[in-house]
Amino acid sequence: MRTVEAASLFYYLNRTGFNGLCRFNSRGEFNVPFTQYSRAGFSWDDQARAVEWLARREGPVVLSNQATPRVVALYGKLGYDIP
Repeated sequence: MRTVEAASLFYYLNRTGFNGLCRFNSRGEFNVPFTQYSRAGFSWDDQARAVEWLARREGPVVLSNQATPRVVALYGKLGYDIP
């Protein structure tokens, strides 16, 4: 990945992550908390609705999420490239 592209993606993720938090997991991968974004939380129905809405959009989408088997299956079913 080119340096400019990597910097742009990092900036985007940093600015749109939970309260601008920048964190990396033990493998050196970008990681922010995905709970308590709102008082009502983010339910599985919210997750499914969001991914289906994004799948109908043209152009690239950068999405960060916890890679649980259930999440991977949902996103994979809709054709997302999951690294």
